[in-house]
Amino acid sequence: MGMVGCLRALKKSEMDALQGDPERVLEFLDEDDSEDVYAIDVDKAWHAIHYMLTGSADGGPEPACLAILGGVEIGEDLGYGPPRLLNDKDVSRIAGLLESLPPETFAKRYDPKAMDAAGIYPEIWERDGDEGLDYVLEWYEVLRTFYLDARDRNDGVLLWLS
Repeated sequence: MGMVGCLRALKKSEMDALQGDPERVLEFLDEDDSEDVYAIDVDKAWHAIHYMLTGSADGGPEPACLAILGGVEIGEDLGYGPPRLLNDKDVSRIAGLLESLPPETFAKRYDPKAMDAAGIYPEIWERDGDEGLDYVLEWYEVLRTFYLDARDRNDGVLLWLS
């Protein structure tokens, strides 16, 4: 199955509740199927998206580095580290960046050879070539829409790898 990047928008009241009681993080993760929960996953494209936003396998400049791997750790390790929480101000900064980076421009950052050399999960980029780019772009657009919508609602975001 592999590692999948997951994101869930949080209303202000949910963020406050989670910060007040970090042990409730699993409760929020289990609510993903509820109709009033706005959650996505970006499949295994999470690391490629991060790399294409930052030019780095981990870290990188803000706010780009926050979109996939940012936030304050909260709760227990879920196997690939604990979930991370982004506040509404960080969500707004990320949305602004993604809004200014349309898919056509983002696509120009695709470098399969460099991505494989940097160990970008799942290390199939040279093998898959243009199909790999199509895959990353599909999930980038999902992520971009997610952050723009979360910003419009003044939501925070909970991120985790599953």
